Amino acid sequence: MLDDDPTAWDEISGWIEAARVGYVMEHNRLGVMGHYYGGMLDIYSDLTRQCAGFGGHVEMVELASLRADVTPAEIRDRVARFREAFDVQPDCPEEELERAARTSVALDRLVETHRLGSMAYYYMGKGSPANEDAISSIILGTSLLT
Repeated sequence: MLDDDPTAWDEISGWIEAARVGYVMEHNRLGVMGHYYGGMLDIYSDLTRQCAGFGGHVEMVELASLRADVTPAEIRDRVARFREAFDVQPDCPEEELERAARTSVALDRLVETHRLGSMAYYYMGKGSPANEDAISSIILGTSLLT
């Protein structure tokens, strides 16, 4: 059955992949940024249940303060990387690319500092201008991380 049996090998491959995912989840460091709100059932996750079921570690993280240390040279380099990786439209304002670049570099530092394997974030958008600025410019950086 094992030699040249695609059905058997497809099933074996499925079990191997399931074991790999289980291992990754058990050793994952999940960064959680932001806060949940009442009634947020579409993307809410019970972090205690997740750790109990899969293992892993949850790290509560904050991004806004890391943006302050990003240098103009790092911003220029990241904008260039954006232009290589994405189809940046000519009408995209340079200042928005620079804002996204600052956040992207800070995200890389966040992931490295906390050794994150995954990240979840949500910010409702009121109360902290620094958090609002970070979260509203996070898409390109998270796309690069993915």
